[in-house]
Amino acid sequence: DEKNEVDDDDGEENQDGDTTEATSDLSSEADSDASSTFLSETSTAAARRKKRNDPSVFATSISKILSSKLSTSKRADPVLSRSKSATDASRALADSKLDAKARAKLRAEKREALNKGRVTDVLGTENVETSTAEIVELEKRLRKTAQRGVVKLFNAVRAAQVKGEEAQREVRRAGVVGMANREEKVNEMSKQGFLELLTGSG
Repeated sequence: DEKNEVDDDDGEENQDGDTTEATSDLSSEADSDASSTFLSETSTAAARRKKRNDPSVFATSISKILSSKLSTSKRADPVLSRSKSATDASRALADSKLDAKARAKLRAEKREALNKGRVTDVLGTENVETSTAEIVELEKRLRKTAQRGVVKLFNAVRAAQVKGEEAQREVRRAGVVGMANREEKVNEMSKQGFLELLTGSG
């Protein structure tokens, strides 16, 4: 009985050994499959890296790109000319620049129209070449000229009034009949005299 028990124990050990051997065989096959796929992946990755870093492949790619023909619309901006998004972005950028230029021009025209009749430099500060003393001297001269003009105007008005009174006396002496005729004659004489005085004194 003891032998049977020992044999049973050995049988269990053998069965366990067989299962461990079977699992080790399976794992070694799986490892070999995994290692072969890993090797194939690393070899393709290495080939990709080699192709990516290979100068001759790069040179042929660049020469193909450079020798390809571009349409006339794409010749203006050849960089990324085959990229749809880059083309759309460059077109949108050009449109926005054109729109901004148009808006700036409209603003400038509007500003120019508003400033058309305006005097922007009232104090004369923009003309840096003139000094304050020169500006004061110019103001004095202009004031004197205006004063002389006003004096001449008042003298001409007074002389015209005197001539008008004299003309009225002459009309009465001449014996012009009717108030309307008399006033008409006086007005005509006084207007002519006033205009002569203005042109003569100028």
